[in-house]
Amino acid sequence: MIFAFFFVFSARLVFVYHYSAPSGFFGPALALFVAVFLAVFFFTKPSLAAFTASIPLGSGFYVTGLLPVNPLSFGFAVLFMGWAAKRVVRGETDFSPATGAGRVVDLLSTLVFISLIAALLKAEGPDVLHRVFFETGFSLTDPLFPLSAAFILLQGLFLFRIVELEARPDEIHRWLVPVLLAQFVTVLFFASLQWWGHIPKLYKRMNVFSPFDDLHALGSYLCFAAFFLADRCRTCQGGQRAAAAALLAGTLLFLFLTRSRTAWAVLVLTVAFLVGWRLEPWKKNLFTAACLLSLLLVNLAGHHFLGSKVYSVRRYASTWTLENYDRDRNVTSRAVLWRRAATMIVAHPLTGTGIGTYFRLSLEYHEPFLEKYSKFRQNTHNYFLQLAAETGLPALGACLAVIVLVLRSGLQLLKKEEWAGFPLKGLITGITAYLLTLVFGNALLLSSQQLFFWSVLAGVYVIGRGDGPGTVLGAGGPVGGVPGS
Repeated sequence: MIFAFFFVFSARLVFVYHYSAPSGFFGPALALFVAVFLAVFFFTKPSLAAFTASIPLGSGFYVTGLLPVNPLSFGFAVLFMGWAAKRVVRGETDFSPATGAGRVVDLLSTLVFISLIAALLKAEGPDVLHRVFFETGFSLTDPLFPLSAAFILLQGLFLFRIVELEARPDEIHRWLVPVLLAQFVTVLFFASLQWWGHIPKLYKRMNVFSPFDDLHALGSYLCFAAFFLADRCRTCQGGQRAAAAALLAGTLLFLFLTRSRTAWAVLVLTVAFLVGWRLEPWKKNLFTAACLLSLLLVNLAGHHFLGSKVYSVRRYASTWTLENYDRDRNVTSRAVLWRRAATMIVAHPLTGTGIGTYFRLSLEYHEPFLEKYSKFRQNTHNYFLQLAAETGLPALGACLAVIVLVLRSGLQLLKKEEWAGFPLKGLITGITAYLLTLVFGNALLLSSQQLFFWSVLAGVYVIGRGDGPGTVLGAGGPVGGVPGS
């Protein structure tokens, strides 16, 4: 049933994109629709891999101004319609999930649809129905923004389900690394274009954000990429190791140039944890003492760092300087945003206020004694809190359950020798680091990040369903042994 709902939802988006296409773009949009639909219909798996690899490319074309709208949601809507049509034509009308994670994803999708319907029923205005079917690109304060917000989340969830239903472990083993490497090269290209060519202009003339239109989203993505590439350096030899090392160097450079304090803090803390975890007890104690001593020294000299004329020194030092936290507007304002989200959760613990409504409604939950921020409005900078505030605690629980199931399936494979040459540790560590950045960020509010995140989760989970790179799944579970790569 939810697949039928999402098919209609996707068809609506495709129609609205064509209806509202700027002059001169209707023809190309229609040609793109036909090309993608037919490609997915006849070549499903290669098209799925190509679409996933091109996520940063589509986002980059929009951010640099080459396209008037972000093509990712449109592209996924067409991909889903082509895939669903193929299954129906072939008589494969059973979309039931093959695994426990798939069932939880379906539950989360159902809760998102319920949240969307509840939010739309509250929308007022004589032209609401017309706008639902003929408009797109709603602003954050528009009562119809839930349409956009719901599709952003649902496309990631349904991409997970498509991969779960279509892909085999041996196919993921062959395709996942090339797809991610293609993404990394694309991201570094657009980041380089912004840094050296100023296309588009840097945020505050200092911060890189292309191709994702948000410096924190880019920071979260590069944090994942850093751990994946580091593990690839460990598992590869010769030219592949050199290529991975070059990509890792570029990744760390542009991670620094985002000036995303959250991403760098997560990177440093995760690396410190991994290093300390592998040490012998006495070395671990010594390492911990050295880290604490370094933190103490930074705080003792905090006023020198915070008063530096170098922007990067001031910004990154503020992450580790305790005296800065009471006066840093970014920190104090986020505490206010979190308090509003908590108030919304207490008021609507089961249903939330409606998907995509936090930004518009948050001022109604502002605490009067915080007069300084009475008119301040942003997203929460904590994706999990925002998800719970908008869709309820059951939806947050379902989301976290899927993540736990995926990570558990990946961790179970680490003990198997068949995966010794595959960067599985990098995938798991990268996903964990990405999740940690969401505690202080909103990366998953973007289409590009939803598609990236859920495609990686799906890849790890499908791999976890097999016993090795050459495993093929049959109806009863892992069977046979087709050669992997």
